[in-house]
Amino acid sequence: MSVISSHFYNHPSHEMKLIGITGTNGKTTTSYIIEKIFADYGLNAGVMGNNGIKINGNMYPTDINTQEPPILQRNFRKMRDYNTEYCVMEVTSQGLDMNRVMGCKFRTAIFTNLTQDHLDYHGTFEEYRNTKGLLFSRLGNTFNYKEKNTQF
Repeated sequence: MSVISSHFYNHPSHEMKLIGITGTNGKTTTSYIIEKIFADYGLNAGVMGNNGIKINGNMYPTDINTQEPPILQRNFRKMRDYNTEYCVMEVTSQGLDMNRVMGCKFRTAIFTNLTQDHLDYHGTFEEYRNTKGLLFSRLGNTFNYKEKNTQF
């Protein structure tokens, strides 16, 4: 669903500088600090996360932190329609585990911390840690959807 959604909306995360923030605590604070720094330098940045989605200075509510792929990609496209240059996105371990961000082209990944929370979902601390690591292992492992590869 993630890759199909990205394709349907014409790969909007490939047109922005997407910054993913993961960790047990501090994702929301970190995302708004980064967005404020960009704004102070006159850069158009959007935010996705726990408080909702901020596009072109307007906040939109969301029901979950890392959205399901069709909604996520639609919101990336909406950001691009408003000429958003940067998107600062909170990326939860559940979102990573459910592949909601597959097909997203992250340019930067930030890790805040790791505590014993969410073990009810992940089972073990090691599995929780490994799931958080997915954001970093995918950096640079994307595809160029515009380039036609005719070699096999």
